[in-house]
Amino acid sequence: MSALAEKLAKRLAEKIIEAPIINDPWPHFQFDNAFNDIEYIQLANFLPAYKGTVLNSPENGEDDPHYPASQVVRLEKNNTVQFIKDAFHKLPYIRNALAEKFNLKQESYADGEGAINIHRDSKGFWQDPHTDVKRSDQYYYLTFQIYMPPTDEYKHTGAWLCTKKEITDQLIAEKKKFEDEDQIYEAKKLMYNDIKQMPYVKNKAWGFLATEDTHHRVPMMENDITRHSLMYRIYYTK
Repeated sequence: MSALAEKLAKRLAEKIIEAPIINDPWPHFQFDNAFNDIEYIQLANFLPAYKGTVLNSPENGEDDPHYPASQVVRLEKNNTVQFIKDAFHKLPYIRNALAEKFNLKQESYADGEGAINIHRDSKGFWQDPHTDVKRSDQYYYLTFQIYMPPTDEYKHTGAWLCTKKEITDQLIAEKKKFEDEDQIYEAKKLMYNDIKQMPYVKNKAWGFLATEDTHHRVPMMENDITRHSLMYRIYYTK
């Protein structure tokens, strides 16, 4: 285990614990400067060229409607990023901090169920409001994301935190009109209130415990760029 991995894991765990829980529109936390300057420059330069298994590709047996505009890339054995894998998977500090943050038992961590992957979103990608709730009969599920852009130019592409609108006849009619015009993106977005945007800026980290209320969405990617982030998904047994 490298000293670099241990330093990173302890630093991120401390930042997770220190970050306040923000309840609007639903409980989440956020903080800046997840990596130090040297780590960030190294990773921001490395991630765009990294070639790993694309987990949501047809070649991997998946039928993801977002592919290829959105790709989930496994972090595999590599000298440049091994310290990240070790920090998240082999050391307990980050997962224990996340458990403490949301009042979960540290020992309930479901070993082998979580993963840290690269997310690459490109022009044409969007994601309708969703909660991230998965396998809720067995697990609590936590999402922790670190944005990895080279600049802050595209901060408007960050995720929106949403709430459901009250259903009215007018709203249903407007939704149907969008659907009839094959504007599915607008139809999906219409049903929710955009409350807060998590700006896509360098080294921004945020996370939440998935519940039936944690609706969030990704706006339409209209710029000819690729949006990189690191996504840590982790399960705790109920």
